[in-house]
Amino acid sequence: MVEIEELEFQYTGAAFHLSVPGLKIDAGEKVALIGPSGCGKTTLLHLIAGVLLPNNGSVTVAGNSISASNDANRRRFRINNVGFVFQDFRLLEYLSAGDNVLLPFRLHPSMKLTAEHDGWAHQLATDIGVDHIWHQRIDQLSQGERQRVAICRALVTRPKLLLADEPTGNLDPSNKRGVLDMLLSQAEANEAALIMVTHDTALLDSFDRVIDVGDCGQHSGSLASQAKGSR
Repeated sequence: MVEIEELEFQYTGAAFHLSVPGLKIDAGEKVALIGPSGCGKTTLLHLIAGVLLPNNGSVTVAGNSISASNDANRRRFRINNVGFVFQDFRLLEYLSAGDNVLLPFRLHPSMKLTAEHDGWAHQLATDIGVDHIWHQRIDQLSQGERQRVAICRALVTRPKLLLADEPTGNLDPSNKRGVLDMLLSQAEANEAALIMVTHDTALLDSFDRVIDVGDCGQHSGSLASQAKGSR
């Protein structure tokens, strides 16, 4: 599903540097990314999604060369194949929770909203406990409610790749476990790869593999471990 080779990335004018000599994640695999803040976990997710492009090396997702695609093709691929739970949610505050969940179907002509999709969106909202705020604007919601809306949006297209950046960070323990179980179960149901950034070590046993981005210090990171079940 995801294959990275000889990746090098650096933000313009910054000392930060991320190096990924090689990484392969299979379809259906559930992977946690751990490591100290600032070492490149979020950056790696953005490179996999094609939000960022590497300075060198290649990123391939589902046989598509993300690193070699133009912006329009990356955007189309992302909308059709990737569900992304951003750390800052990336919700539109002037829209309702429901309209935010269904937003992927309005972003590109290749996505068509049907009654089945609408029903699935409502089912997700019910399962995760935000059905009662479906018609409320995002600027009226708590951080935890926003986070769960963002998770519904990421799942609504039944993507083959799920990227989640601290999706349980604003949730209480009961909602945290419920959200993780939902991400895991939907990944399994759709044979999707799940790559999740987390600082919560209590969640790691739920994953097939844990990749430690390493104690990269202040400015650079590299994948320290890819071993099955490493902690």
